[in-house]
Amino acid sequence: MRKNRIKFVAINTYISLCSLMFIVSCDSWKVSPDALTPPIPSVSAKIIQVDVTSARIEINIENKAGTEITEIGFYLSSKPQSFYNDSIYLKYPFQKIIEITASNLRQDTIYYLTPYVKNHTKVYKGEIATMRTSKTPLIPFNPNLTYGSVNDIDGNTYKTIQIGNQIWMAENLRVTRFRNGDLIPTVSDYNLWINSDSPAQCPYDYSGSKDTISKYGRYYNWKATADSRGLAPNGWHIPMEYEWRELQMYLSKNNYSISKENMSYEIGKSLATTRGWEAYQAQYYTIGCEPQKNNKSGFTALPSGKYELQNSKRYYKDCYWWCDVWDTLMVYQNPSYMNIDYSTNQLGSGREMIRTSGYCIRCVKD
Repeated sequence: MRKNRIKFVAINTYISLCSLMFIVSCDSWKVSPDALTPPIPSVSAKIIQVDVTSARIEINIENKAGTEITEIGFYLSSKPQSFYNDSIYLKYPFQKIIEITASNLRQDTIYYLTPYVKNHTKVYKGEIATMRTSKTPLIPFNPNLTYGSVNDIDGNTYKTIQIGNQIWMAENLRVTRFRNGDLIPTVSDYNLWINSDSPAQCPYDYSGSKDTISKYGRYYNWKATADSRGLAPNGWHIPMEYEWRELQMYLSKNNYSISKENMSYEIGKSLATTRGWEAYQAQYYTIGCEPQKNNKSGFTALPSGKYELQNSKRYYKDCYWWCDVWDTLMVYQNPSYMNIDYSTNQLGSGREMIRTSGYCIRCVKD
């Protein structure tokens, strides 16, 4: 009888120990309630570019849980916190990243943008982003002409214009990557720029301001221009010098010249914008005098200057563009550029002898 009681006590002790072990083990396996809740989709909006009546917007989705998403979009309103009322509503099929252009906006107006994603049962909203449309266009294109468009690898959109048999960009290049996706280093220090052995680019006026970059573009050194990875969008290229001459010849032969002596080669005003150019000694036939007569061709050249010594008095009064470097290296041993001088009415050219300057780029269609 005593042996049986001892055995019973031993069994009870064993069961109690096992229960204790199970309780301790369960306690060590406890998971926080947050970990049991799957992450919800998140959505954010980035304002890329704002003009007078339009804006380019990028929407990004994070969906780590793999939640089914049926719709992505945003509401755009001139009233804060207005998600459903008085809003411009846009929606798109699901993608992880989408870029949208909102058009027909009111000029000089603050807008509140609310991105969202949606599944069959719920809407997930992102943080509100704000933007303000411009009072006047950043770039004064010719309103009487019809422009096309082209995009680069960064997603920048450029207006294009047909002049004769050529189709040109009507804006300066502002891409930051080569055609294959490789980054073009930004070099804003002039000492580093002139000693660089690699391709480089720099924003206009070194500020990195979105508006100034959108308006004037970027400067590129000759090594970036000559790089085989390519700067121009697919189907486009940096023009050779003879292609600039073809442009000049077409304008000269088709009455685009404005000059005192009716000189056919004085076609600078027909290329230059109607705003931004300084008047040179009030001489009528220079670029900045009577600017309302400028830009007949739609080329829309701005005084974007060049990346050179910062104390140059004429730094931002003219504009300069690279020609195709390999073409001019083979012919002239030094790369060439084209320019419009604010004190004349001509499309000129020159040779980059020491190869340290940075110029803008206009592309022409293949």
